[in-house]
Amino acid sequence: MDEQRIGALVRTAKTRVGRRDVMKGVAAGVVALLVGEASPVAARRHRRKLKRTFRCPGPADDTYSEGSGVDSFGARLAQVFTASRSGSLRRIAVGMAELPKTKGDYAIQLVAVSGSPNGLPSTDPAKVLAKVSIKDKNVPAGAKTIVASFDGPALVAGTEYAVVVERFGQTLVRTQVRKSLDSDGTACPNSRMFRAFSDGGFTFVPFRDMVVSVSVA
Repeated sequence: MDEQRIGALVRTAKTRVGRRDVMKGVAAGVVALLVGEASPVAARRHRRKLKRTFRCPGPADDTYSEGSGVDSFGARLAQVFTASRSGSLRRIAVGMAELPKTKGDYAIQLVAVSGSPNGLPSTDPAKVLAKVSIKDKNVPAGAKTIVASFDGPALVAGTEYAVVVERFGQTLVRTQVRKSLDSDGTACPNSRMFRAFSDGGFTFVPFRDMVVSVSVA
């Protein structure tokens, strides 16, 4: 047991509450030390409240990349999906497959779709509905799932949105994908995959869908 940390808990508690509450605070602190931390329990409870509005599940059949790793600024991959339920955006998980010795921070975005139904991810910066940045150091090489947490916006069932993965720097962006047997990209229903380079518009990627899930509360 870490006596110094327990002592610090006692001193902190004494400055804020009475004696009876001190003992409660110490007991809670000791439990937290024994199990490591209490926050994962709260996190699990929070996750149980989430509901998927879209999912293209793994395991992946292949990987797909955009950019060459040299002078490949602005490489982007996107998955357009139709929300199956309404709610406030809370979580986007994307299956990535980072190559060794490539560098660049990531951005996971929820983007509006232009020309629905069967629309394209918008390239208008004003149409980025939510964005989370993830440091490259937090994404090890190999097949990994990037999880981005959000606090909104509201998604509406039956509306098309796009999950866009972007990586900054002279690099490439590489995701895990599911294969389909036809050019409509029906590995995962109600969704389509797209790619873009630099400031250009998105183009359809046949026979592939990104491994991605979107959850709301």
